[in-house]
Amino acid sequence: MTLRVAVIVPWRFKGDVNRHANLVAVLHHLSQAVPEWEVVISSDGREGATPFNRSAAYNRGIAEAGPADAYVFHEADMRIPKAQMTAAVILALGAPGMVVPFDTYRYLSTEDTSKVRAGLRPEAFTPQSVMVDGRSNGACNVVSATAMRAVGHWDEAFEGWGYDDRAMATAFHVATGTPTRYVAGPGHHLWHTPGWSLESRFRGGANIPPHEHAATVANEARYRLYRKARTAERIRELTHCTGHV
Repeated sequence: MTLRVAVIVPWRFKGDVNRHANLVAVLHHLSQAVPEWEVVISSDGREGATPFNRSAAYNRGIAEAGPADAYVFHEADMRIPKAQMTAAVILALGAPGMVVPFDTYRYLSTEDTSKVRAGLRPEAFTPQSVMVDGRSNGACNVVSATAMRAVGHWDEAFEGWGYDDRAMATAFHVATGTPTRYVAGPGHHLWHTPGWSLESRFRGGANIPPHEHAATVANEARYRLYRKARTAERIRELTHCTGHV
């Protein structure tokens, strides 16, 4: 029996040409690496300067893709080797829970990102920064349909940048009983204007407007609700919410 894998790429153009160039490069990579998987580019349904709602884009993408054996929630700025993505799907189907198809997050520079977009392999470049040992659990998540049903939805109360990836990793762990698993290998992040700043913890860079900062603060408060959740029922109560509480 042929497995159906849906790759959902969250995307809304907000004026950053670097992000758009990354999207084009990532879609090309996916078409070459996993041509048998269906790729769905999904908007969050918002407009203008409204903070991007990745969870809404994921939920809309699931609806558009329809039934699948596994879902790959894949951001528009990540390059991940084919073998790792395939291994992640196998792990996700073997036991319900979230799988991250890399354990080393490599953040590429502006210059090296341009070279990768032009066709060079990201492994050839020294990253601007690195997170190892599974410290990053966002950017790309693989789950089975069974795990997705256990969680319910992606929580649309999160918007903008920060904490949603931590919350949803907790959600899948609690709802399925399986902690997040990682596939050994790199995930390559293509450069774009950051929504964060190393000098200002989770508060965004100098060019991030106040409403984006406010969204991050609200996300942090909501994440604390997930840290207190102990049952699948409580997780589904949280993921069905459609606004900040």
